[in-house]
Amino acid sequence: WPYANNPNVTTIRLCATDLTPPANDTPCGATVLQPSDPCSFVSASTEAATTELGNVQLIPGDGPCTPGSGADVWYRVDVPPPGLRVRSEFGTLTDLALEVYTQVGGNDCSDAQLQLVECVRSAYPDEAPELIALTPTNTTFWLRAYGPAGVGRFSLCMEAIAAASNDDPCDAILVEPPVSYTHL
Repeated sequence: WPYANNPNVTTIRLCATDLTPPANDTPCGATVLQPSDPCSFVSASTEAATTELGNVQLIPGDGPCTPGSGADVWYRVDVPPPGLRVRSEFGTLTDLALEVYTQVGGNDCSDAQLQLVECVRSAYPDEAPELIALTPTNTTFWLRAYGPAGVGRFSLCMEAIAAASNDDPCDAILVEPPVSYTHL
């Protein structure tokens, strides 16, 4: 419609979207996931997510892992030994980083200290990230997912790693050498 009967002026319509952060925007709101076998993907998104951590402190880990930056979402999963495998698939987010933490201090989420134990970033844009986090005891892992270069949708799947059947010396598997050797 022309504005004030002026044919040179037009009305512009805008569409506003509620940008309420997702429930799992902070570690204290982490979505609890169960490892599945076979791996069952769940939809995820960093759209409208923030970098807010609340009172949680992130502690860098050993090696190449350092906490990254970006709008993130959080997941929590209880894992039996020997550990957890996290797989991902791209949606609209094609640069994805995954970080696994364990709680090393604090009483609850209001004052938690989370230690980074494993991290991986996608081989942009060719390969969605996958990581393995190992643990000798039953452990709660905190998974942080974010897009270092933007926001978007992706899928995650978590599966517990099965212990090897020969994980004990008494269950060792005898391996015969393929060739006989002569001692000189």
